[in-house]
Amino acid sequence: MSPDFAERSTEAEIMDTVVTGFADFDECLRHIEIVNRLTLGYRPVLSWLKKILLLVSPKRPLTIIDVGSGRGEMLRQVWKLARREKIPVYLTGIDINPWSTAAAEKATPADVGIHYETSNIFAMDTAQKADFIISTHFTHHLGNDELVRFLRWIDDHSVQGWFINDLHRHKAPYLFIKYVLPLVPINKMSRNDGPVSVARAFTAADWRRALQQAGIPPAQSRIRWFFPFRYGVARWKSGQAGVQAGSVRSFPTDGWRLVTRLLGLDFYDWQSASSAGIDSIEPPKL
Repeated sequence: MSPDFAERSTEAEIMDTVVTGFADFDECLRHIEIVNRLTLGYRPVLSWLKKILLLVSPKRPLTIIDVGSGRGEMLRQVWKLARREKIPVYLTGIDINPWSTAAAEKATPADVGIHYETSNIFAMDTAQKADFIISTHFTHHLGNDELVRFLRWIDDHSVQGWFINDLHRHKAPYLFIKYVLPLVPINKMSRNDGPVSVARAFTAADWRRALQQAGIPPAQSRIRWFFPFRYGVARWKSGQAGVQAGSVRSFPTDGWRLVTRLLGLDFYDWQSASSAGIDSIEPPKL
């Protein structure tokens, strides 16, 4: 029986509640990485960061923190992006689970300069900040009050901006993961936690409400839907208009622009949506 997608599920994931061995936990993270690659799970963060990195001219390495860094694949992708763009970065992955830290260190080549640490972000010194803070598939692990607290934290601890990438709570991805994922050779934890993650995830209305409760004005943040069924929530404190100017491309027809909006492709700029009175790109009705 499918959950009621009108509200977030409170069902806990095995990853968050059941004690398993390190080998099983590491295997689960590896399987999640595979699924994320196949479903374009890292693209929202990389798309946003690429636009930002092209606009900054740092005189020192940019500091980027990934919250809930898991096995470190998101940061390894960021490292590759920064290397291609020849932008010096200092990357830190923070996860509350020490096994995540161990798994990330094991999976990251020695010549890739990424630092991982086990920490509770809410216990961090208020003076500890980073230029940019990113988070991928972390926030659905939080309760509603914790989400608001996290939004305040990420806004306080980021100097130039932040980006949150997480799942969209919707029947289509839930059914796909629940009935198609078991056909793929993944472990029990991944098979169970996949649909639970979708049921615990968010809609655009959830994000608008949480941002309002966190005291972050709509004009200073963006919510965007990405294909397939993810939301990106972001703020660039250095000036959103610069992202618009650096990323807008011209297309011959309004129809093509509509397609790119529906699919959440990189060709659509957020600022023009905001100026038109739209603060989120909604998915097609299925």
